[in-house]
Formats: sequence, structure tokens, C-alpha cells
Amino acid sequence: MELREAVLELQEENTEQRRRIEALEQQLAFHKALRFDSPFYYAEGDSVPFCPRCWEADKKAVHLPPPQEVMSGTRYDCIECDKMYIHPRSGR
Repeated sequence: MELREAVLELQEENTEQRRRIEALEQQLAFHKALRFDSPFYYAEGDSVPFCPRCWEADKKAVHLPPPQEVMSGTRYDCIECDKMYIHPRSGR
């Protein structure tokens, strides 16, 4: 009986480790798919930028909300970290 319990525990641990590995592999694939187009990060096929501060400091992929046009360009405000970015006008 003890041996069966030990086997079940090992199987559960193995399953949990496999899930963890899969999650880390997904994170790594996402990280590799990001491209940096100063000052923002973009995912393949996604035109909405990610907050560079959230990504670089916390590895959190936080999309920036729709920008606001201001005199000096386009203003982006991150809803997660409250950082503000002004991107000069460029047609993006």
C-alpha cells in the first residue's frame, strides 16, 4: 500500500512538473516572438504595443490602451504601471 501511495505521489509530481515545463516553454516562445521597435515591444501579428516598463521590469505583457494624440506626438498611458510614453508622429 505504501508503495502504491509513493507511486501515485511521484506521478502527481511528474504531472505538475510537466505542466510547469510547458508553461515555461510557452513563456519562452512568447518572449522570442516579441520584437522591439523603440520604444515599444510588439508581438508577431499584433499591432498593439506592449508597455516596455512592464515587460522589462516584471515580464508582464501589458497591452497599452488606445493612444491619445497630443501636440508632440502620440501619448500612451499604461494602465498597469501608470507610465506615460510620448511617441513622435510617425504614421504608426
